[in-house]
Amino acid sequence: MKKPVIKYSCGIILLLYIIAFAAFKHPRQEWDRVINSDGKAYYAYLTAIFIYHDLQFNFVESYESSYYPADRSAYKEFRVRIDDRIVNKAYPGLAVLWLPFFLLAHLITLLAGFSSDGYSIVYQYAMGLSALFYLWLGCTFLKKLLMLLGTPERRAILITLVTAFGTNLIYYTVNESTMTHTYSFALVAAWIFFVIRTFRNGQLSWLPLIALLTGLIIIIRPLNALVLLTVPFWAGGWGNVKSFLYSLKTNRMNGMTSLLIFILILAIPIVLWYLQTGKPLVYSYGDEFFNFSRPRIAKILFSYEKGWFLYTPAALISFIGFVPLLRKRIPGSLFLLVFWIVFIYMSSCWWIWNYTSRFSQRIFIDFLAINAVMLATLFQPMPVRGPGCWLLATLLCLLILLNIFQYYQCWKWIYPIGPVTRETYWKHFFSVRPMASAEYPPEARLLRVSTFCHGMESDAGWINPGSSTGDLAHTGVFSAGSGGRDTISTGIDKLVKPLLEGKHAETIISAWVCSQSRHPGVTLVVDYLSSGLSFFYQSFPLDPYLRKNTWTFVRFKAVVPRLQTDLDHVKVYFMNHSPERTAFIDDVCIELISLRTSSEPVPTVVNLHGDKISVLYTLIHDMETDSLGTNPHTLTDDLAMTGRSSSRIDASNPYSAGFRGPPPAGMDLLHPEIQVSAYVLTDADTSRAVLVADFRDRGRSFYYSPFALGPSLRKDRWIFVENLITMPPVLKADDEVLIYFWNPSKCEVVHLDDLRIDFLSVKETRSMSTDVIDPRMILSDTALLHEMEYPIGWKNEVTLSDALALYGRRSCRISADNPYSVALQGPLTGFMKGDGKIRIGAYVHSNARNSSTTLAVDFRRNEKSYRYVPYYMNMRSRFMEWEYVEFVTPVPDDRLPGDEVFIYFWNASPDEVFFIDNMNVEFITLADQTE
Repeated sequence: MKKPVIKYSCGIILLLYIIAFAAFKHPRQEWDRVINSDGKAYYAYLTAIFIYHDLQFNFVESYESSYYPADRSAYKEFRVRIDDRIVNKAYPGLAVLWLPFFLLAHLITLLAGFSSDGYSIVYQYAMGLSALFYLWLGCTFLKKLLMLLGTPERRAILITLVTAFGTNLIYYTVNESTMTHTYSFALVAAWIFFVIRTFRNGQLSWLPLIALLTGLIIIIRPLNALVLLTVPFWAGGWGNVKSFLYSLKTNRMNGMTSLLIFILILAIPIVLWYLQTGKPLVYSYGDEFFNFSRPRIAKILFSYEKGWFLYTPAALISFIGFVPLLRKRIPGSLFLLVFWIVFIYMSSCWWIWNYTSRFSQRIFIDFLAINAVMLATLFQPMPVRGPGCWLLATLLCLLILLNIFQYYQCWKWIYPIGPVTRETYWKHFFSVRPMASAEYPPEARLLRVSTFCHGMESDAGWINPGSSTGDLAHTGVFSAGSGGRDTISTGIDKLVKPLLEGKHAETIISAWVCSQSRHPGVTLVVDYLSSGLSFFYQSFPLDPYLRKNTWTFVRFKAVVPRLQTDLDHVKVYFMNHSPERTAFIDDVCIELISLRTSSEPVPTVVNLHGDKISVLYTLIHDMETDSLGTNPHTLTDDLAMTGRSSSRIDASNPYSAGFRGPPPAGMDLLHPEIQVSAYVLTDADTSRAVLVADFRDRGRSFYYSPFALGPSLRKDRWIFVENLITMPPVLKADDEVLIYFWNPSKCEVVHLDDLRIDFLSVKETRSMSTDVIDPRMILSDTALLHEMEYPIGWKNEVTLSDALALYGRRSCRISADNPYSVALQGPLTGFMKGDGKIRIGAYVHSNARNSSTTLAVDFRRNEKSYRYVPYYMNMRSRFMEWEYVEFVTPVPDDRLPGDEVFIYFWNASPDEVFFIDNMNVEFITLADQTE
């Protein structure tokens, strides 16, 4: 009588997998659903056919917004446009295998009254159950297969355990169970078992089942059709294959039935393609392709970035099994070798050679049954109780432990996000706790690096220097306290645009942190602000990485979004709301890195910090009906992101459907904000599409705010774009707001869908100039700019210096030696046509914490001052930081035709050094406001 462990070995494997699923998977959490990643594409066939009856997949946004993270971090776009029709890029084989589980989940939801939309929790668990079932099925057939080939049962069980727990099969069954690989593993194991029984034992009754399995293997992943190359090996030689084919002559009915089954299975994607596009054959992978001239064989097998043999060494050992196979000239061995060569070569030629695998190389899971047979071949010449057998068995058991350990590391995100290098691999090899680590981009991709480091030993001009303390330090004497009264630590507040170059960038922040408690509550914040309002907020909690009373090095990589204006700021600091000081921060280094190219698109979304704004009024236009009444003639059903219609803008209709109306009642008209989002698709390589906000007073436009979308869009892809509209400084209740998309191109076609407009109430007042100028009152505007690069005829240009500059090579330097800056002087009548105001803007930099510099506007008559208007820089300039200042002053009412204006900066301190760059002076003539 067999021992229970031997008899129920596959059941025990299933039980352990169920325990792992319960421990390491959280389907109720929106970030850890079972139906995720590529699985959304495979699964969508079921919901499209049985629930939504929509093979254009317009329901994607519905389930994404209901069940997945709002920040779209788990979003998966699988829809590909082919001639104005949408096709699912994935093949439908998995949907066939899932059908019983899906129908069972659907029946349960209907009977229990749960949401029957196809994505609620019952469906999620049903898909997890399907993966566990096929795992058990694959292990069962693998064990039977090994024993069919003459492997002793105990060895067969060991090799099955190695396959189940010594490879990345466990990750793609438990954590990413809607990927194809567990299912392909089960099908291939069963296919090999029945091929052996049919070809070697002559059991032709299994041929229809082989045809069914072959068809399913192909329509799950077409490249797996290469497994047919191994038939001579399983058949016991090419001679057995010929004999089998000859025997079909006497059993034509069996052969015809099998052929019909095979054709019917292959017809499934063809029928679906036809229903989706009207064409029977399409290439559904869009711009994803094989590059056969550039194989990455060494990377796919040995690299630290997901190399198969490195992360699954049991697979490498299995290939030693070719030694006895080839030495003994086992029939068909060369076909097996050819299969591996062709499969590895073709897989390495895919455009993304690592297949975005989280743990080892996932594509090889499909053929683990073949690796198992190769392991059994390696065992075969060894005596059951011999030292070689024991040594190999011990090694394989150790590799099981290593794989389980690395699986735990993968689950805990021990290795940093991004490519893994030799250094990071060995640095984290024995780690059981996650480390806050981020990789630097390769040197060849670097365009520019702006670095700001602070050892906390001196006042370097960063925000909140009062958090400095001498209680504890990593290096030197001082650090920044975190918690208690120091809610925000020392950090930077910088103008972003001067620090960047090109379109692509990222930020890397590193620091040493010492925690005084188990959960100090420290969070790293990277906040981008436009006009004082946060528009892209990123936070990185530090608690998972810190140890009590230990200095820990942390490094994070943050996204640089698309800027809203040229005056946007970035603030980087550590935040801690603990009532007591719970951590210390030292040796902070912040690097803004401009890149030549980037694998990730520049974010086009607005990530507002929730406690800064509230939504007063929301308008949604899904383009299905003429809900807002603007440009309804652009609505078309030739293409849509969701539903059936979108707004098409082209040469004949360049303005999209949008919004036209007054601002909503209750909106803060002094500091309004409008957030606009939509899905946009272009057929151009470089789009000229523009988001426009046009503000009108009695039909006349007085403030026009365009936002070019070109850098954000991708050809033939729906891209989600979001923007905060730049608002006029004064908005009246009876003004009219127009929001629409404009396509100025004569040949480009742009589609717009799911437009959303949020009118916001800002809790934190944005930074405003010293005076407000209503744009509708401007009659003329004369602007004069001095870039400080070379003399242009202004006064005192001897102060031009190359000691420090924000833009270009030079700025204006004033100090005790030369206290007066570059100055503009001339008659008012030469600049203005009537009454109005003067607006001066400039970038300034001071080496003093409390600047003594003054911006002076001096009105003169007969070379004598009769009105002097000062603007003190201690109100606006920041210590050791470039800042943009703006000052507005009215011209005197009692001026005479010969009066002059003299505008300059003046430094009254004997110690301060003050720099000015890009000084701009505007003379604005205004209409008579009494009219």
